[in-house]
Amino acid sequence: GMTFHVVTDGRYVWMRQRPQSGIWGGLWEFPSTETDKAFPAETQLPDESLMNDCKNHGQWGQSFAHVLSHRRLHCRFLIWKAAKIGAPASGEWFTWQDAQKLPIPRALDRFWHDLEKTLSTKQAS
Repeated sequence: GMTFHVVTDGRYVWMRQRPQSGIWGGLWEFPSTETDKAFPAETQLPDESLMNDCKNHGQWGQSFAHVLSHRRLHCRFLIWKAAKIGAPASGEWFTWQDAQKLPIPRALDRFWHDLEKTLSTKQAS
């Protein structure tokens, strides 16, 4: 299963660029962890430099299947609330608005609006 870690303080969200090789090469994503097995009960972020400032708020929505050309990927979103914006060892912080302009995988694109609506504290003016 693939777990996308949505780390946000409400205004900013942490995004990371995927390696050029492999699935979604070069696209931006919520940092993810992938295992061969069913979803582990993850208590670790993929970047430990952020761990101290973030609280795990559990899963958002239902897990979902995303079909790639050669395999079926089971995905879920885990929500982490950041107390402050620390400097991650990888990736960058973007406002929700700027993050949406990044090239992201279709699997994220289909949930983006609902995730932003649920988690963003900046209301549209």
